[in-house]
Amino acid sequence: MVVFGGRHADIELDESMGAALGHLVGMRHLACVVDLSELGSSASRRRFMTAFAETVYEANTEPLHLVFDEADLWAPQRPLPEANTLLGRIEEIVRRGRVRGFIPWLITQRPAVVHKDVLSQADILVAMKLTSSQDRDAVGGWIEGQADRAEGKRILADLPRLSRGEGYVWAPSDGVLARVAFPLIRTYDSSRTPKRGCHSVV
Repeated sequence: MVVFGGRHADIELDESMGAALGHLVGMRHLACVVDLSELGSSASRRRFMTAFAETVYEANTEPLHLVFDEADLWAPQRPLPEANTLLGRIEEIVRRGRVRGFIPWLITQRPAVVHKDVLSQADILVAMKLTSSQDRDAVGGWIEGQADRAEGKRILADLPRLSRGEGYVWAPSDGVLARVAFPLIRTYDSSRTPKRGCHSVV
């Protein structure tokens, strides 16, 4: 697994490398992590992602799992004018990318602020604890378009009470609906809250 960018990079990134990396990921069977946290400004990350998304869409022709962590950054519900191009690229991958092999995953703590034209395209929902009514409403909107409303009402009421690591997995087209307990992370956890005096290592 190659790590591009970030504090634990195998290969450093700068904002001009988006198109080149998109071409590499689209043309080769490459398992990698692209970490933009050290690029600096949000504008730099946006420019990188715009070039990456456009190029990987054009280059890819085979099945490719593409995971967008913090999806609300790349497909915001209320984009600034300078973010519209990136939103369009992400929407193209999510809505039309299946014929080119894309299997997109959207990860966010705030489904309410992910653009609804992107969120509505999801076939499978994995929902963990959500206490905000706005975020539960966004999940409810997905349920109305994809799944059974009565079941959805029960699950929405249950979301604030889930324990850490618990969640619902719902794939309506496959007849899957289960409340599950996900195992704790055993490998390096880059999103762990730091503790005073502790230094993270890979």
